[in-house]
Amino acid sequence: MKSLLSWKLKGGALQAVASALLLTMFLTTPVQAELSQTEPSADLLQKRQMLELMAYRSTTEFSLIALNQGTGGAVERLASVIRQGDALAAELGAEWPELQEQWQLSRQFLQEKQQAAINGDEAGLATEVKLRQEALYHVLEENRPADSGFSGEEQTIVLLLDNLERVVAAYVSFNMSLFGVHTDPDNGIAQYVKSFDETLAQLKDQELKRSVSGKWEFVRGALLAYNERSAVYIVDRTGRSIRDLLSAGISSDQLASE
Repeated sequence: MKSLLSWKLKGGALQAVASALLLTMFLTTPVQAELSQTEPSADLLQKRQMLELMAYRSTTEFSLIALNQGTGGAVERLASVIRQGDALAAELGAEWPELQEQWQLSRQFLQEKQQAAINGDEAGLATEVKLRQEALYHVLEENRPADSGFSGEEQTIVLLLDNLERVVAAYVSFNMSLFGVHTDPDNGIAQYVKSFDETLAQLKDQELKRSVSGKWEFVRGALLAYNERSAVYIVDRTGRSIRDLLSAGISSDQLASE
C-alpha cells in the first residue's frame, strides 16, 4: 500500500513537472520566434537599396555595350557595377538568399552575353536581357522592406536615384530592343519621369535642387519622346551627371558612381 501511494505521488509530481514544461514552452516559443525574426539593420537595408540601383545600372550599361559595340566606356562601367553588386549581394545573402541568387544569375548572364552584344550577332538578345533582368527586378520588388535604411533628405535623394536608374535603364534598353525587333510600349518611362518630377519637388537642398533640375529639364523631353526619336548619348551622359550630383548627397560608401 505504501509503495502504491508513493508511486501515485511520484506520478503526480512528474505530471505536474511535465505540465509546467509544456506551459513554459507554449509561453516562450512565440517570444523566441519573435526575437529570432529581428529586423535587418539600417546598414543592411541601405545595401539592399544600393543593390537595386546596381541591378538597373547593369541593364543600362549592358544595353549601351550592345548599342555602341563595346565603345564609350560601358564595358568598364559594367565591370565596376558587377564588382559593387557582387560585394553587396554577398553581404545580403544571409537575409535575402533568393536576391543573392538572382543577382548572380544576372551577372553571369550579362558577362556570358557581353561579347555577343559587342558583335551584334545574336538575334533576340534584347528579349533575353529583358526576361533575365525582370526576374531580378521581381525578387527586388517581392517582400520589399518598408524601410530603406535612409531617412530625411537622404531618403529623398535615394528615391530620386531609384527613379533615375529605372528611367535610364528603360530608355536605353528600349533603344536596344529596336535593333532586336522587340519593343515594349509599356516600359514605365512616363511613370518614372512623373515620379522623378514629384520627388524632385520635395528636395530641400535648394542648391542641389537647382543643379539637378537644370540637367533634368535638358533630358526630360528626350525621355518622354522615346517613341519618336533616339537620344541615347544625351540620356546616358546627362543621366550619369545627375547621378553624380545626387550621389554626393548620400553618406553611404556604397554609392561609387563609376
